[in-house]
Amino acid sequence: MVSVILPVYNDQNNIKGAIDSVLNQDYSDFELIIIDDYSNDQTKSILDKYDDQKILVLRNAKNLGIAKSRNLGIEKSKGEYISFIDSDDIWFPNKLKVQIEFLKKRKLNFTYSGVTFIDNINREIGEYVPKTAVSYQKLMKFNYVPTITIVYSKIHFNDLRFEDIHHEDYLFTLNLSKTEGFKGEGTTKKLAAYRINKSSTSYNKFKAARWHWNILMKVEKNFFKRIYFIIYYTFNGLIKYFKGYSNIISN
Repeated sequence: MVSVILPVYNDQNNIKGAIDSVLNQDYSDFELIIIDDYSNDQTKSILDKYDDQKILVLRNAKNLGIAKSRNLGIEKSKGEYISFIDSDDIWFPNKLKVQIEFLKKRKLNFTYSGVTFIDNINREIGEYVPKTAVSYQKLMKFNYVPTITIVYSKIHFNDLRFEDIHHEDYLFTLNLSKTEGFKGEGTTKKLAAYRINKSSTSYNKFKAARWHWNILMKVEKNFFKRIYFIIYYTFNGLIKYFKGYSNIISN
């Protein structure tokens, strides 16, 4: 079984699309754990309309943030595999089926995929086809793994949790990749739609770069290596910007 973790905070306009995209998966052996992070809009009433045994709704007594909400979902999960989706994003129907088959065939414990970019009215505005190989050193240069496409084996990384820090998903992926026994690979198939808007982290490149530096400060003790990695990150971001991929995923 796959445990799908979906945190939501005040996203009444998009949450139904995210939930329905999980429920409409070709792969049927999953549970959907929704963590309502103390929403005060119509999110709660939308969640109350769902009557499906696959869905578990958890409600925080106060706003905890995305890291702690995801951790709560992981702790409550019962699946052999863990995956994530955000409340404003959409999975394509074949996502889980393709990825579980890919994991088993390649004997992996971590995988991810490409994505299609969409705007606030679900228009396609671009795509992202990532590298396929995954390693700690490669990830230190640039975060090329979209969190909403991650599927990993829970038993191999049972103790890993998100830290309450900006770019928490990037740090989580870094920690996964440096765990003993890590075996990860991505597929270039586009299996999800990632929503881009002006308030998203990935839209604000200067803020993302600062948060990237904070992550490097946390995981890399060598000052000169940190400088190398931040220069590489910045250069890579500029190349994609001038090529027209200014909305590349960075969180």
